[in-house]
Amino acid sequence: AYDIKECDWSSDVCSSDLNVTVNPRTDGSGIVDIYYTLSDADNDHCTVSIEVSDDGGSSWNVTATSLLGDIDENISCGNRHITWNSKADLPGEYGTNYRIKVTADDGVLDGPGGMVWVYIDNDPGFNGN
Repeated sequence: AYDIKECDWSSDVCSSDLNVTVNPRTDGSGIVDIYYTLSDADNDHCTVSIEVSDDGGSSWNVTATSLLGDIDENISCGNRHITWNSKADLPGEYGTNYRIKVTADDGVLDGPGGMVWVYIDNDPGFNGN
């Protein structure tokens, strides 16, 4: 599991502490489990989004569309889970310089998201995947 490495929030932002953890599955599926805790001072529902970087966070240029779970609009507070099929979005890619950013916005204030490092291993010749 990868724990949160950076978090920088404005005050009264939806999810002032996302407590993001990421667990890439080791079964060759390319599934990355993303867990976070959503909270808001007013208990508002939030819009949750994910951005992916392949260069350590210098840019967020990876398109992650194979996402299921507690993402998008109208997400209520509590412990939440998203699955990302990285193999569908990044076929044949692998490396340790990937970063996932989870951001929550309650429509009032938003701020930078919680970011975590993640190892992506979708190379079919690596570790038998």
